[in-house]
Amino acid sequence: RYEFAAGLLAEAIVHLETSNDDIETTVSKVARKKGRVAAATQRAATEAQRKDPELELTEALEGFGYEPERRPGSIVLHNCPFHSLASSFRDLVCGMNLEFLAGLLADREDVAPTLDPQEGRCCVTIQLDDG
Repeated sequence: RYEFAAGLLAEAIVHLETSNDDIETTVSKVARKKGRVAAATQRAATEAQRKDPELELTEALEGFGYEPERRPGSIVLHNCPFHSLASSFRDLVCGMNLEFLAGLLADREDVAPTLDPQEGRCCVTIQLDDG
């Protein structure tokens, strides 16, 4: 999903011209905003279908290029849609990824994306509140 990452970064660069924030803060803000817009779009598309919330979450993640796997208490993302970029710019790209997912999941109280870098998979894990 490099076009998506490039779009986020380009939008952040444009916002830097009118912002007093540093690049990391600006990227985080833009990524979270994009996540919220994506969540609203996803909700509107699935509202009429009345899907199971967990299925909606899995489909939304897959739609953005993630490979989610449900595990007890979490959803592990087996891949990073931005792997090549993250290899060279880990802090910036993983932070952007975390903020995008935080925005995407902002309306859900039962999930929380967290940084959890592990070799061979995405740096973000989604914690589930099964209670």
